Amino acid sequence: MLKFLFSFLILCSAVFADDSARLQKANDLFEEAGKAALSDPDKSQKLYKEAILNYKFLIDEKGYSSPELFTNTANACFFAGDLGDAIVNYQKALRLDPGNSAVIHNLKFVRSQVIDELPDSFMDKALGIVFFWHSWNLSTRAILFGLLHILFWGFIGWGMFHKKEGLCKGVLVSAILGFIMAISLIMTASGFNNDVDGVITEKEVMARQGNGHIYEPAFMTPLHSGTEFSILETRDSWLYVELLDGSKCWLPKQSITFVE
Repeated sequence: MLKFLFSFLILCSAVFADDSARLQKANDLFEEAGKAALSDPDKSQKLYKEAILNYKFLIDEKGYSSPELFTNTANACFFAGDLGDAIVNYQKALRLDPGNSAVIHNLKFVRSQVIDELPDSFMDKALGIVFFWHSWNLSTRAILFGLLHILFWGFIGWGMFHKKEGLCKGVLVSAILGFIMAISLIMTASGFNNDVDGVITEKEVMARQGNGHIYEPAFMTPLHSGTEFSILETRDSWLYVELLDGSKCWLPKQSITFVE
């Protein structure tokens, strides 16, 4: 039994060492690609693609999943010119770490490079103005919530020994603001503000008005890699989706990648 356990531990150590070496290789390739970007763009692209293969092997074949791994993969995809896969992996990173400000910043930038950059709907803009604090950094909101929490109980404690009219207002205001900040944190942590189910990863695809190529195009021009959507309905090999601007259309499954 001990011999078997010892052999098993050696095997596990060898596997982890191999995976660690592959991750290091991918990171080294990424760094090397960045250095070669100005002097030899073709070599740089080749190195980025090789780094992506190593990252994706760890994700798809080995089953590893972490915000850092998805972020590294997304960065490599972006520099390799694959906006669709970059957005997919940034979205996956945010599923695991919703408040990561660096990933949110990168995702916003990559979205600005997508050909089919879709404007925010009127409702999104209105919500962004009314609930402006939800766009603040997660750590900033967490610190404010903590301070408001302390302030609330401070007012309560002070009111137990000092009867002053203004204390009731202080308790009420700190409670309301603390509740608002708590809801914002919960929404971010739960991913309620991220309803993207998939991303177009094919270079371009003609969206349709129905679930088949026999239907008329939904738009005058094709949609391109990087366009995000939420899924409304699935029929065989077609998806009925809603784009970020509220437009609805049908897309073939082979043209997209799911954000899981």
